[in-house]
Amino acid sequence: MRFELVAVNLDQKQPGFPAHVLPEYLGSLGVPWQVIEQDTYAVVKRVIPAGKTMCSLCSRLRRGALYRYAQSTASPRSRSVITATTFLRRCFSISFTAAS
Repeated sequence: MRFELVAVNLDQKQPGFPAHVLPEYLGSLGVPWQVIEQDTYAVVKRVIPAGKTMCSLCSRLRRGALYRYAQSTASPRSRSVITATTFLRRCFSISFTAAS
C-alpha cells in the first residue's frame, strides 16, 4: 500500500496567531504541508462563558476538523477500515470502574 505523510495544521482563526510562520518553515524544509482553516475560536467564544475554561470545546472542535480532513483525504479502502474500526470500538467498548 502506497502512502505519504503530510504535515497538517489547523488554523483556528485565533487573534494574533502568526499563520504564515509554520507554512514558511515547512516549505523551507521541503516538507509537504496542508493548512485547514476553521474558525473554531469564534464558536468557542460564542458558546463558553467569559472566564471559563475553553479547552474542552476547543479540543473537540479541533479533533473533529482533523478527523474530517483525514477522512476526506483517505482512499475508499482506508475509509471503510476507519468506519469499521470506529463502529467496532463503539459497539464493543468495555469500561472498568471500581466498586464502591
